[in-house]
Amino acid sequence: MPGETWVREVQAGRATDLGAGRTATHQGRLVTQGGWTPLGDATVFNLYRPPTLVHGEADLAGLWIEHVHRVYPDEAHHIIDGWRTGYSGRQRSQTMRW
Repeated sequence: MPGETWVREVQAGRATDLGAGRTATHQGRLVTQGGWTPLGDATVFNLYRPPTLVHGEADLAGLWIEHVHRVYPDEAHHIIDGWRTGYSGRQRSQTMRW
């Protein structure tokens, strides 16, 4: 079976999306001009994959901690606690258009 025939039969996706917390596919809508548009036969694939968490060695963080205290003396504890707990302040979403 030719590739274009297979694509037509399985209704391949028309766009991709990078949206944390969204489903793997979005049926019946399409990303256009930076927004979602209802479109009955459209499928959008969500390509977002959560990052892999790599744990480091806390004993090697001394120079970085000293640097943060020197550059941000009043906010150093808040910054370090944020990095330690993985707090980013907001969830980001990005859409790719082809």
